[in-house]
Amino acid sequence: MPDARAHEARTRRLNDALRRFHVGGRVLLSLGITCLSDNAIASILNAVRTYDGFSEENDPDNLRDFGIIEVGEHTVMFKIDVASAPRSDTADALERVLTIVLADEW
Repeated sequence: MPDARAHEARTRRLNDALRRFHVGGRVLLSLGITCLSDNAIASILNAVRTYDGFSEENDPDNLRDFGIIEVGEHTVMFKIDVASAPRSDTADALERVLTIVLADEW
C-alpha cells in the first residue's frame, strides 16, 4: 500500500514539524503547565521539542503523536490531534493541535 505509507510518512513529518518547531498547528499548554515557572515551561517545551524516544512499543502506529517524558520533578505528556479548523471556509480543513499536560492532570 504505497498510498498508506506515503500518508503515514506525511503525517509523521507534519507531527514532527509541530512538535519540534511549533509550525503547522497550535500548541496548547494545560493550566498546570502554565502555573509553573518560566524556566520550567521552557524546559518542558524543549524536552517535547527534542523528544526522540518513539519506538514500536510506545508508538505502534508510527505517527509520533504521543509521548510521556520526565522533566525535572514533573511527568509530562504530549499528544498531537487533528481536528476540523473552526475558522475555515472549507468543511474538510484540518488543524493539528499539540497539547502538553502534566501527567497528574490527565
